[in-house]
Amino acid sequence: MSHRATASNVVVFNQVAAFGLWFAGSTGELWGLYVGFGLLFGACNGVGHGVSLRIGQSKMFESRKGMATGVLFAARASGTVLLAPVAHAAVAQYGALAALQINGLAILAVGLPIYLALHVSNVNRALAPPKDKARTSLAALRPHAATCLKFAGILGLGAFSGLLAYGHAAPVLSARGAQTASLGVAVSAFSAVNAGARLVGGGLIDSLSARTCLMLSSAPAAVGLLIAAAMPGSVPAAMAGLCGSAATYGLLATCLAVSVGRLLGQDLFATAYGAIFTSWGVAGIAGPVIGGLLYDFTQTYTLSLAIASICAAAAVACAAALPDDPTKEGDRCD
Repeated sequence: MSHRATASNVVVFNQVAAFGLWFAGSTGELWGLYVGFGLLFGACNGVGHGVSLRIGQSKMFESRKGMATGVLFAARASGTVLLAPVAHAAVAQYGALAALQINGLAILAVGLPIYLALHVSNVNRALAPPKDKARTSLAALRPHAATCLKFAGILGLGAFSGLLAYGHAAPVLSARGAQTASLGVAVSAFSAVNAGARLVGGGLIDSLSARTCLMLSSAPAAVGLLIAAAMPGSVPAAMAGLCGSAATYGLLATCLAVSVGRLLGQDLFATAYGAIFTSWGVAGIAGPVIGGLLYDFTQTYTLSLAIASICAAAAVACAAALPDDPTKEGDRCD
């Protein structure tokens, strides 16, 4: 869908997402939450993610695609830091269902500013798809299957590592005796690290090869989580490991997106990234479940942190197997 992105249809998806949240809060039923939040909002959120990726990779930012993508992704992550207190206050004041409705109305309200910003920036021309649609098809992606699998390994293993560790940040700290009052501050700090890493990743990928940058991206989680697993009673060690996991999460978000465009080309970017991002979905389903089962089995998060470290190290290995960057425009890996 992001191949056909324009200022007009982006706003349509914005409105559908807003309706989804409002609908989820209005029904007061579990099925309404599945339909409104899970289906409508979730699908539109995915399209918006794809469009923002294409904007960062477009000709608008030809010489600074990494930093452009980093800024876009950092803004996305910053919402967790900035709006979490607002969400908590809304839930406390009005209840969870009303908070969903308020969120939907807020998203609806920003639709017009989004349209105007995209229209003024001439994003339609920058996102114009190739005239030859065959160049964006899955068939055109087949010669690059090996590279796509390596990218999928990097993203899937990195995401799985993050969901085992960063995704369980508060329970990990709580299990080690951290004070309840400090957990919210700690989680916000991890989110800030995640957002900052997305900006740092933009600078790195603009300066380094895709292979080097992606190897460096997974290293903080591999090292930090190993330390956390090796010191099972230490809250500071857990904090360090979780910060490393958050940093990897942020670095990968920016660096992998730019690397896909660099190695596979802009015509194939949306198709390739959509296929590669499936690995994140698999990790997103498996990670929380496996993390919970490991805790139930061991009554500790030490094993989860150790496995998360191993997965991050495996992501480094996948990155090391990537081909060299193209030496000139149009010279892509086969």
